[in-house]
Parts: sequence; structure tokens; C-alpha cells
Amino acid sequence: MLHGHQGPVYGVGFSSDGRQVASGGGDLKVRIWDAKTGDQIRVIQSFLTWVMDVAFSPDGRYLAEANADYALVLWDLETDDHPSKVSCAHNRAVAFSSCGRYLASASSNAVVVVDRDEFSADQYYRGKRLEGHTDQLMAVAFSPDDRLIASGGKDRTARVWEQATGDVLCILEHEEPVWDVAFAPDGAALATASGSSAVFSRAHKLRSEVTVWSIPGGNRMATLKGHTSGVTGVAFSRDGERVFSASQDGTVKVWDRTSGQEILTLRGHFSACHGLAISPDGHLLASCGLDRTVRVWDGRPQAK
Repeated sequence: MLHGHQGPVYGVGFSSDGRQVASGGGDLKVRIWDAKTGDQIRVIQSFLTWVMDVAFSPDGRYLAEANADYALVLWDLETDDHPSKVSCAHNRAVAFSSCGRYLASASSNAVVVVDRDEFSADQYYRGKRLEGHTDQLMAVAFSPDDRLIASGGKDRTARVWEQATGDVLCILEHEEPVWDVAFAPDGAALATASGSSAVFSRAHKLRSEVTVWSIPGGNRMATLKGHTSGVTGVAFSRDGERVFSASQDGTVKVWDRTSGQEILTLRGHFSACHGLAISPDGHLLASCGLDRTVRVWDGRPQAK
């Protein structure tokens, strides 16, 4: 368990070598940790507001931060703690392409694709907008080959876009808001996390689930149910056979992708979970939440 944040932790991500974990939250700080020892390596002060998501570039030089002030901040970890580039049109979620040149950001109602080399702190940069969502976006992800971008939001849809053209390949309808999206390692499936909190759902039937969809067809392949409150994070194992999910019920669950059966429930958070990430080698899983902690788990559980 990684202690240090003085407020809720909303976003977590691994470096490409799996040695470091970055986290960001309500204390206006990004913290970088040693994934194995749990030692805090570095603290970066976000000069704007709550940090909602973080992502390392594939080469490990940059760290992207999405925050609640509709800003995307890019930190150069090889220089100093001053942001190298800032774009004031994005928030909630951010992802790097596997080549490291592009970032996708979830803004108010559009995915914004940013070329890392074409925006800077001294100018307003709009990027390329992928429009179609009708409410706040909450999640964004690149496919492993960078050809596709997936997004999800409060309009209760997930969408899969062709990055080059901006065309929508499929729209995936949900009954609750979509909080996270993740491609399978082979790019042939997409997992979505959706649901509402138990408090919000008292007036209607609670639906909190992970759904696995075929890509690009958009057919429902599996529905994973078991969480008792909204599912806020989702990730695939590196072999694509297991699905991990984090929830506002404070648990992280491990599922068999093919059978849809729950394999394991990881307990430890004292409050709602809000972020989930898998290390590149699949050995470690990180979660974060309202209890102000980051927890690192074995990413290879075999038994229930």
C-alpha cells in the first residue's frame, strides 16, 4: 500500500518498464513511486487543480496529466518540475499512443487527439476533435496498433474511432455511464466499465458491470457482473484471458474472459476505487481510490 496523498486518488499508471507507478489526485499532486519497494521517488505539484488521470509516455521521458480544470499538462521528467507543454482544452482522462507521438484526451464531449510535438505552453492548441458524445467523457484508450481510439462517457455510450479519419466504427450502448475502456492485447476486443453508485441507484435497479465487446463489430461477447456499485476501472491481462475491474464498492475483481466467471476478489481499499492499471509485463496491478492510497497487487492470481 502506497501512502502519501492527502486527498482522494483518481488516476494511476505504470511506466513502460513497469518499475514506476504514477498517481494523481485531489491533493493537487502527482506522485511517482517505486513499484516494487513502494518508496516515493518524486512529487510533482500540479499548479491547476485535481489530477484526474496520469499516463507515462512509452519512452518514459514524459508524464501526461489530465486535470479537473480542463487542462492537459505534459511534464518532462528528464528536465525539471516545470511543465514542458500545456493545452487548456482537455480533462478527465489521457492516454499515450504506443509510438509516443500522440495523446488522446477526454474533454467535455469530445476526444481530442494531440500531436505531442505541435502544442506548447505558450499557445492554445485545439488538436483534432472526434465529436459525437453528448455528455462528459470519462475514459479514452488507444488500440495496441494505434489505429483505433475508444472512448466512454456519461452519455452511456462507448465509441470506437478510426484515428486517421475520425470515423466512428461502432457505438456501444450501455444502461449506465461508462467510466473506463480498455483494449485487449490483440486489439480484437474492448472492455467497458459502467454503472452508478449505490446511493444514486436507490431509486432504480443498480446495473454495474463490465462488458466485453468484439472489435470492430461491436458485438457483446461477455457481461461480467458481481460488483455492488459502479465499475470505475477495467484492464486486460497481458495474455488477454483475464479481465480486471475496480469499483466504487472498494474491491478489485479478476474475471475469466471466456466463461465470465469471477476468479478472485481483491480487498483492501477502505472506500471507492477510482483507477486501475496493469504493468506492461502483466506482473503487477495497481488500483487507487478515495481512501487516499495506491495499492499494488499481484497481476497473476491463479486461484479464487
